[in-house]
Amino acid sequence: MSQNSLQSSKMTFYVTRIAMLAAVATPLMMFDFPIPIFPGFYKFDLSYFPVVIGTFSMGPVAGVIITVLKNLIAFLLAGTFTDSAGIGAIADTLIGLSFILPAGLIYRKMHTKKGAVVSLSVSLVITAIFSCAFNYWFLIPTYSKFFGLDVVLKMAQSACKYIKDVKGVIVLGTLPFNLFKWLVISVLTVLTYKPLSKTILKKPK
Repeated sequence: MSQNSLQSSKMTFYVTRIAMLAAVATPLMMFDFPIPIFPGFYKFDLSYFPVVIGTFSMGPVAGVIITVLKNLIAFLLAGTFTDSAGIGAIADTLIGLSFILPAGLIYRKMHTKKGAVVSLSVSLVITAIFSCAFNYWFLIPTYSKFFGLDVVLKMAQSACKYIKDVKGVIVLGTLPFNLFKWLVISVLTVLTYKPLSKTILKKPK
């Protein structure tokens, strides 16, 4: 195979795999659901599982592209302004990137199973911290402007009666939810990445 043919084959591989993973991630994002022990406005989905798989397979740039694509498509399919002017889509993108980028960059340097565990663990901590700060300083205040702080707190209190204020939402809602969500995605990634990398994600030689 000539050099040009090889490069064309690799480019086709990346484009088709990115499109495929974005196509898988989008419906997974739209089939989200609340978990009773967490505030109702935090909904669980597995849409970042294929994104992490793509990041490990093709690198952090591919992970960023898949993240943006799946959120953009889901936002457009859901309706132009049904999601509080896209605040939810923006929030999901930023929080997702706080996980994808560290994981992708570390795994690129430590391309082993141990590296995968290390990269996912580091990303779990970073995303937990970022999500708390982002919710406290931006997301909850923004949603409070749309719906009122009382409504936001009432939703949170329906899951945990010990939540009394925004700080309570962060400590008893945001933090445990994100730890749970990204831990599940991390475990699924560790269990399935190698088999997938030998089949549908196998790179052209």
